[in-house]
Amino acid sequence: MDTPFCAKCGRETQELSEGGLCEQCQPPRRRHVPQVIRVAQCPHCGYFKLQGKWQEIESFSQLLSLLLSRYFTDDYYAVFDDNPDQQTIAVTAYYADDSVEITIRIQSQPCNWCSRRHGGYYTTVIQLRTDTEVKSCEQPYRELMSYLKGNATRKRFVSHTQQHKNGYDIYVSSLQYAQQTLAAFARQYPIERKQSKSLLSHKEGKPIYRHTISVRLQP
Repeated sequence: MDTPFCAKCGRETQELSEGGLCEQCQPPRRRHVPQVIRVAQCPHCGYFKLQGKWQEIESFSQLLSLLLSRYFTDDYYAVFDDNPDQQTIAVTAYYADDSVEITIRIQSQPCNWCSRRHGGYYTTVIQLRTDTEVKSCEQPYRELMSYLKGNATRKRFVSHTQQHKNGYDIYVSSLQYAQQTLAAFARQYPIERKQSKSLLSHKEGKPIYRHTISVRLQP
């Protein structure tokens, strides 16, 4: 019995597609690609939301690769106008002897952490105080804010501050962020530090606390 052969390259093989092609000659397989792919981007930190998770994306090429990998199971290449200011980007994806036109629409949506920051979210209050008037606290306050800014990340931030008669209240996103910053600050300024907490709520059966760190500048 003669061995079947590929209708395109002529290679003999027992494994042929319904069109009579061997595996190497079959066109790349792809799932249905929608004409429009929408993706959310945070206007504050620039992260993109992919499959329910916010991620940092270094370039549109990387974003496009992550988006299209869901639909193409074989090699392809894409052509697009790489303009980072565009919110609607036309893409042509080529695979084998075929191509598909896709529109990528980038929609503005604040991520969870930026929503918290701009919404005044905090877990810890740093109460910076002096025994005299607030004027004597201004320089240490600026130095402390500089330390906080230097240690800031997307999830570590100062949400707001309040001035008082003899000092400042600084509202920050996490206890660890406050503690690490104050450890560095204490190497420059002698301080007396006390910490307390109060029960705010419960989440999934676990207690959620709000922390207060009292920082008193020493003479």
